[in-house]
Amino acid sequence: MECGGCFKLKREREKGSMKFYNVKKREAVTVADGDCRKVVYKRKTSKGIQERYAVRAQDNDGTNLTKFLNKAAFEKLGCPVAKA
Repeated sequence: MECGGCFKLKREREKGSMKFYNVKKREAVTVADGDCRKVVYKRKTSKGIQERYAVRAQDNDGTNLTKFLNKAAFEKLGCPVAKA
């Protein structure tokens, strides 16, 4: 059974690219998979360590783009892993 986030990610993805929302342009932009990188953000909370999974990219105008995903969708992506 697939996770809901994985299904949504499949819908948003085109072959070899990923959609992000550019806040500056106020529109969805498409970025090639080669320009994306996976990042795990960790922070300490009162209940332990919280991990957030994201994909980062940069638009052609230099705007930093971030998309948060669930763990299952994050692990399925073929992007290289970068440091947070």
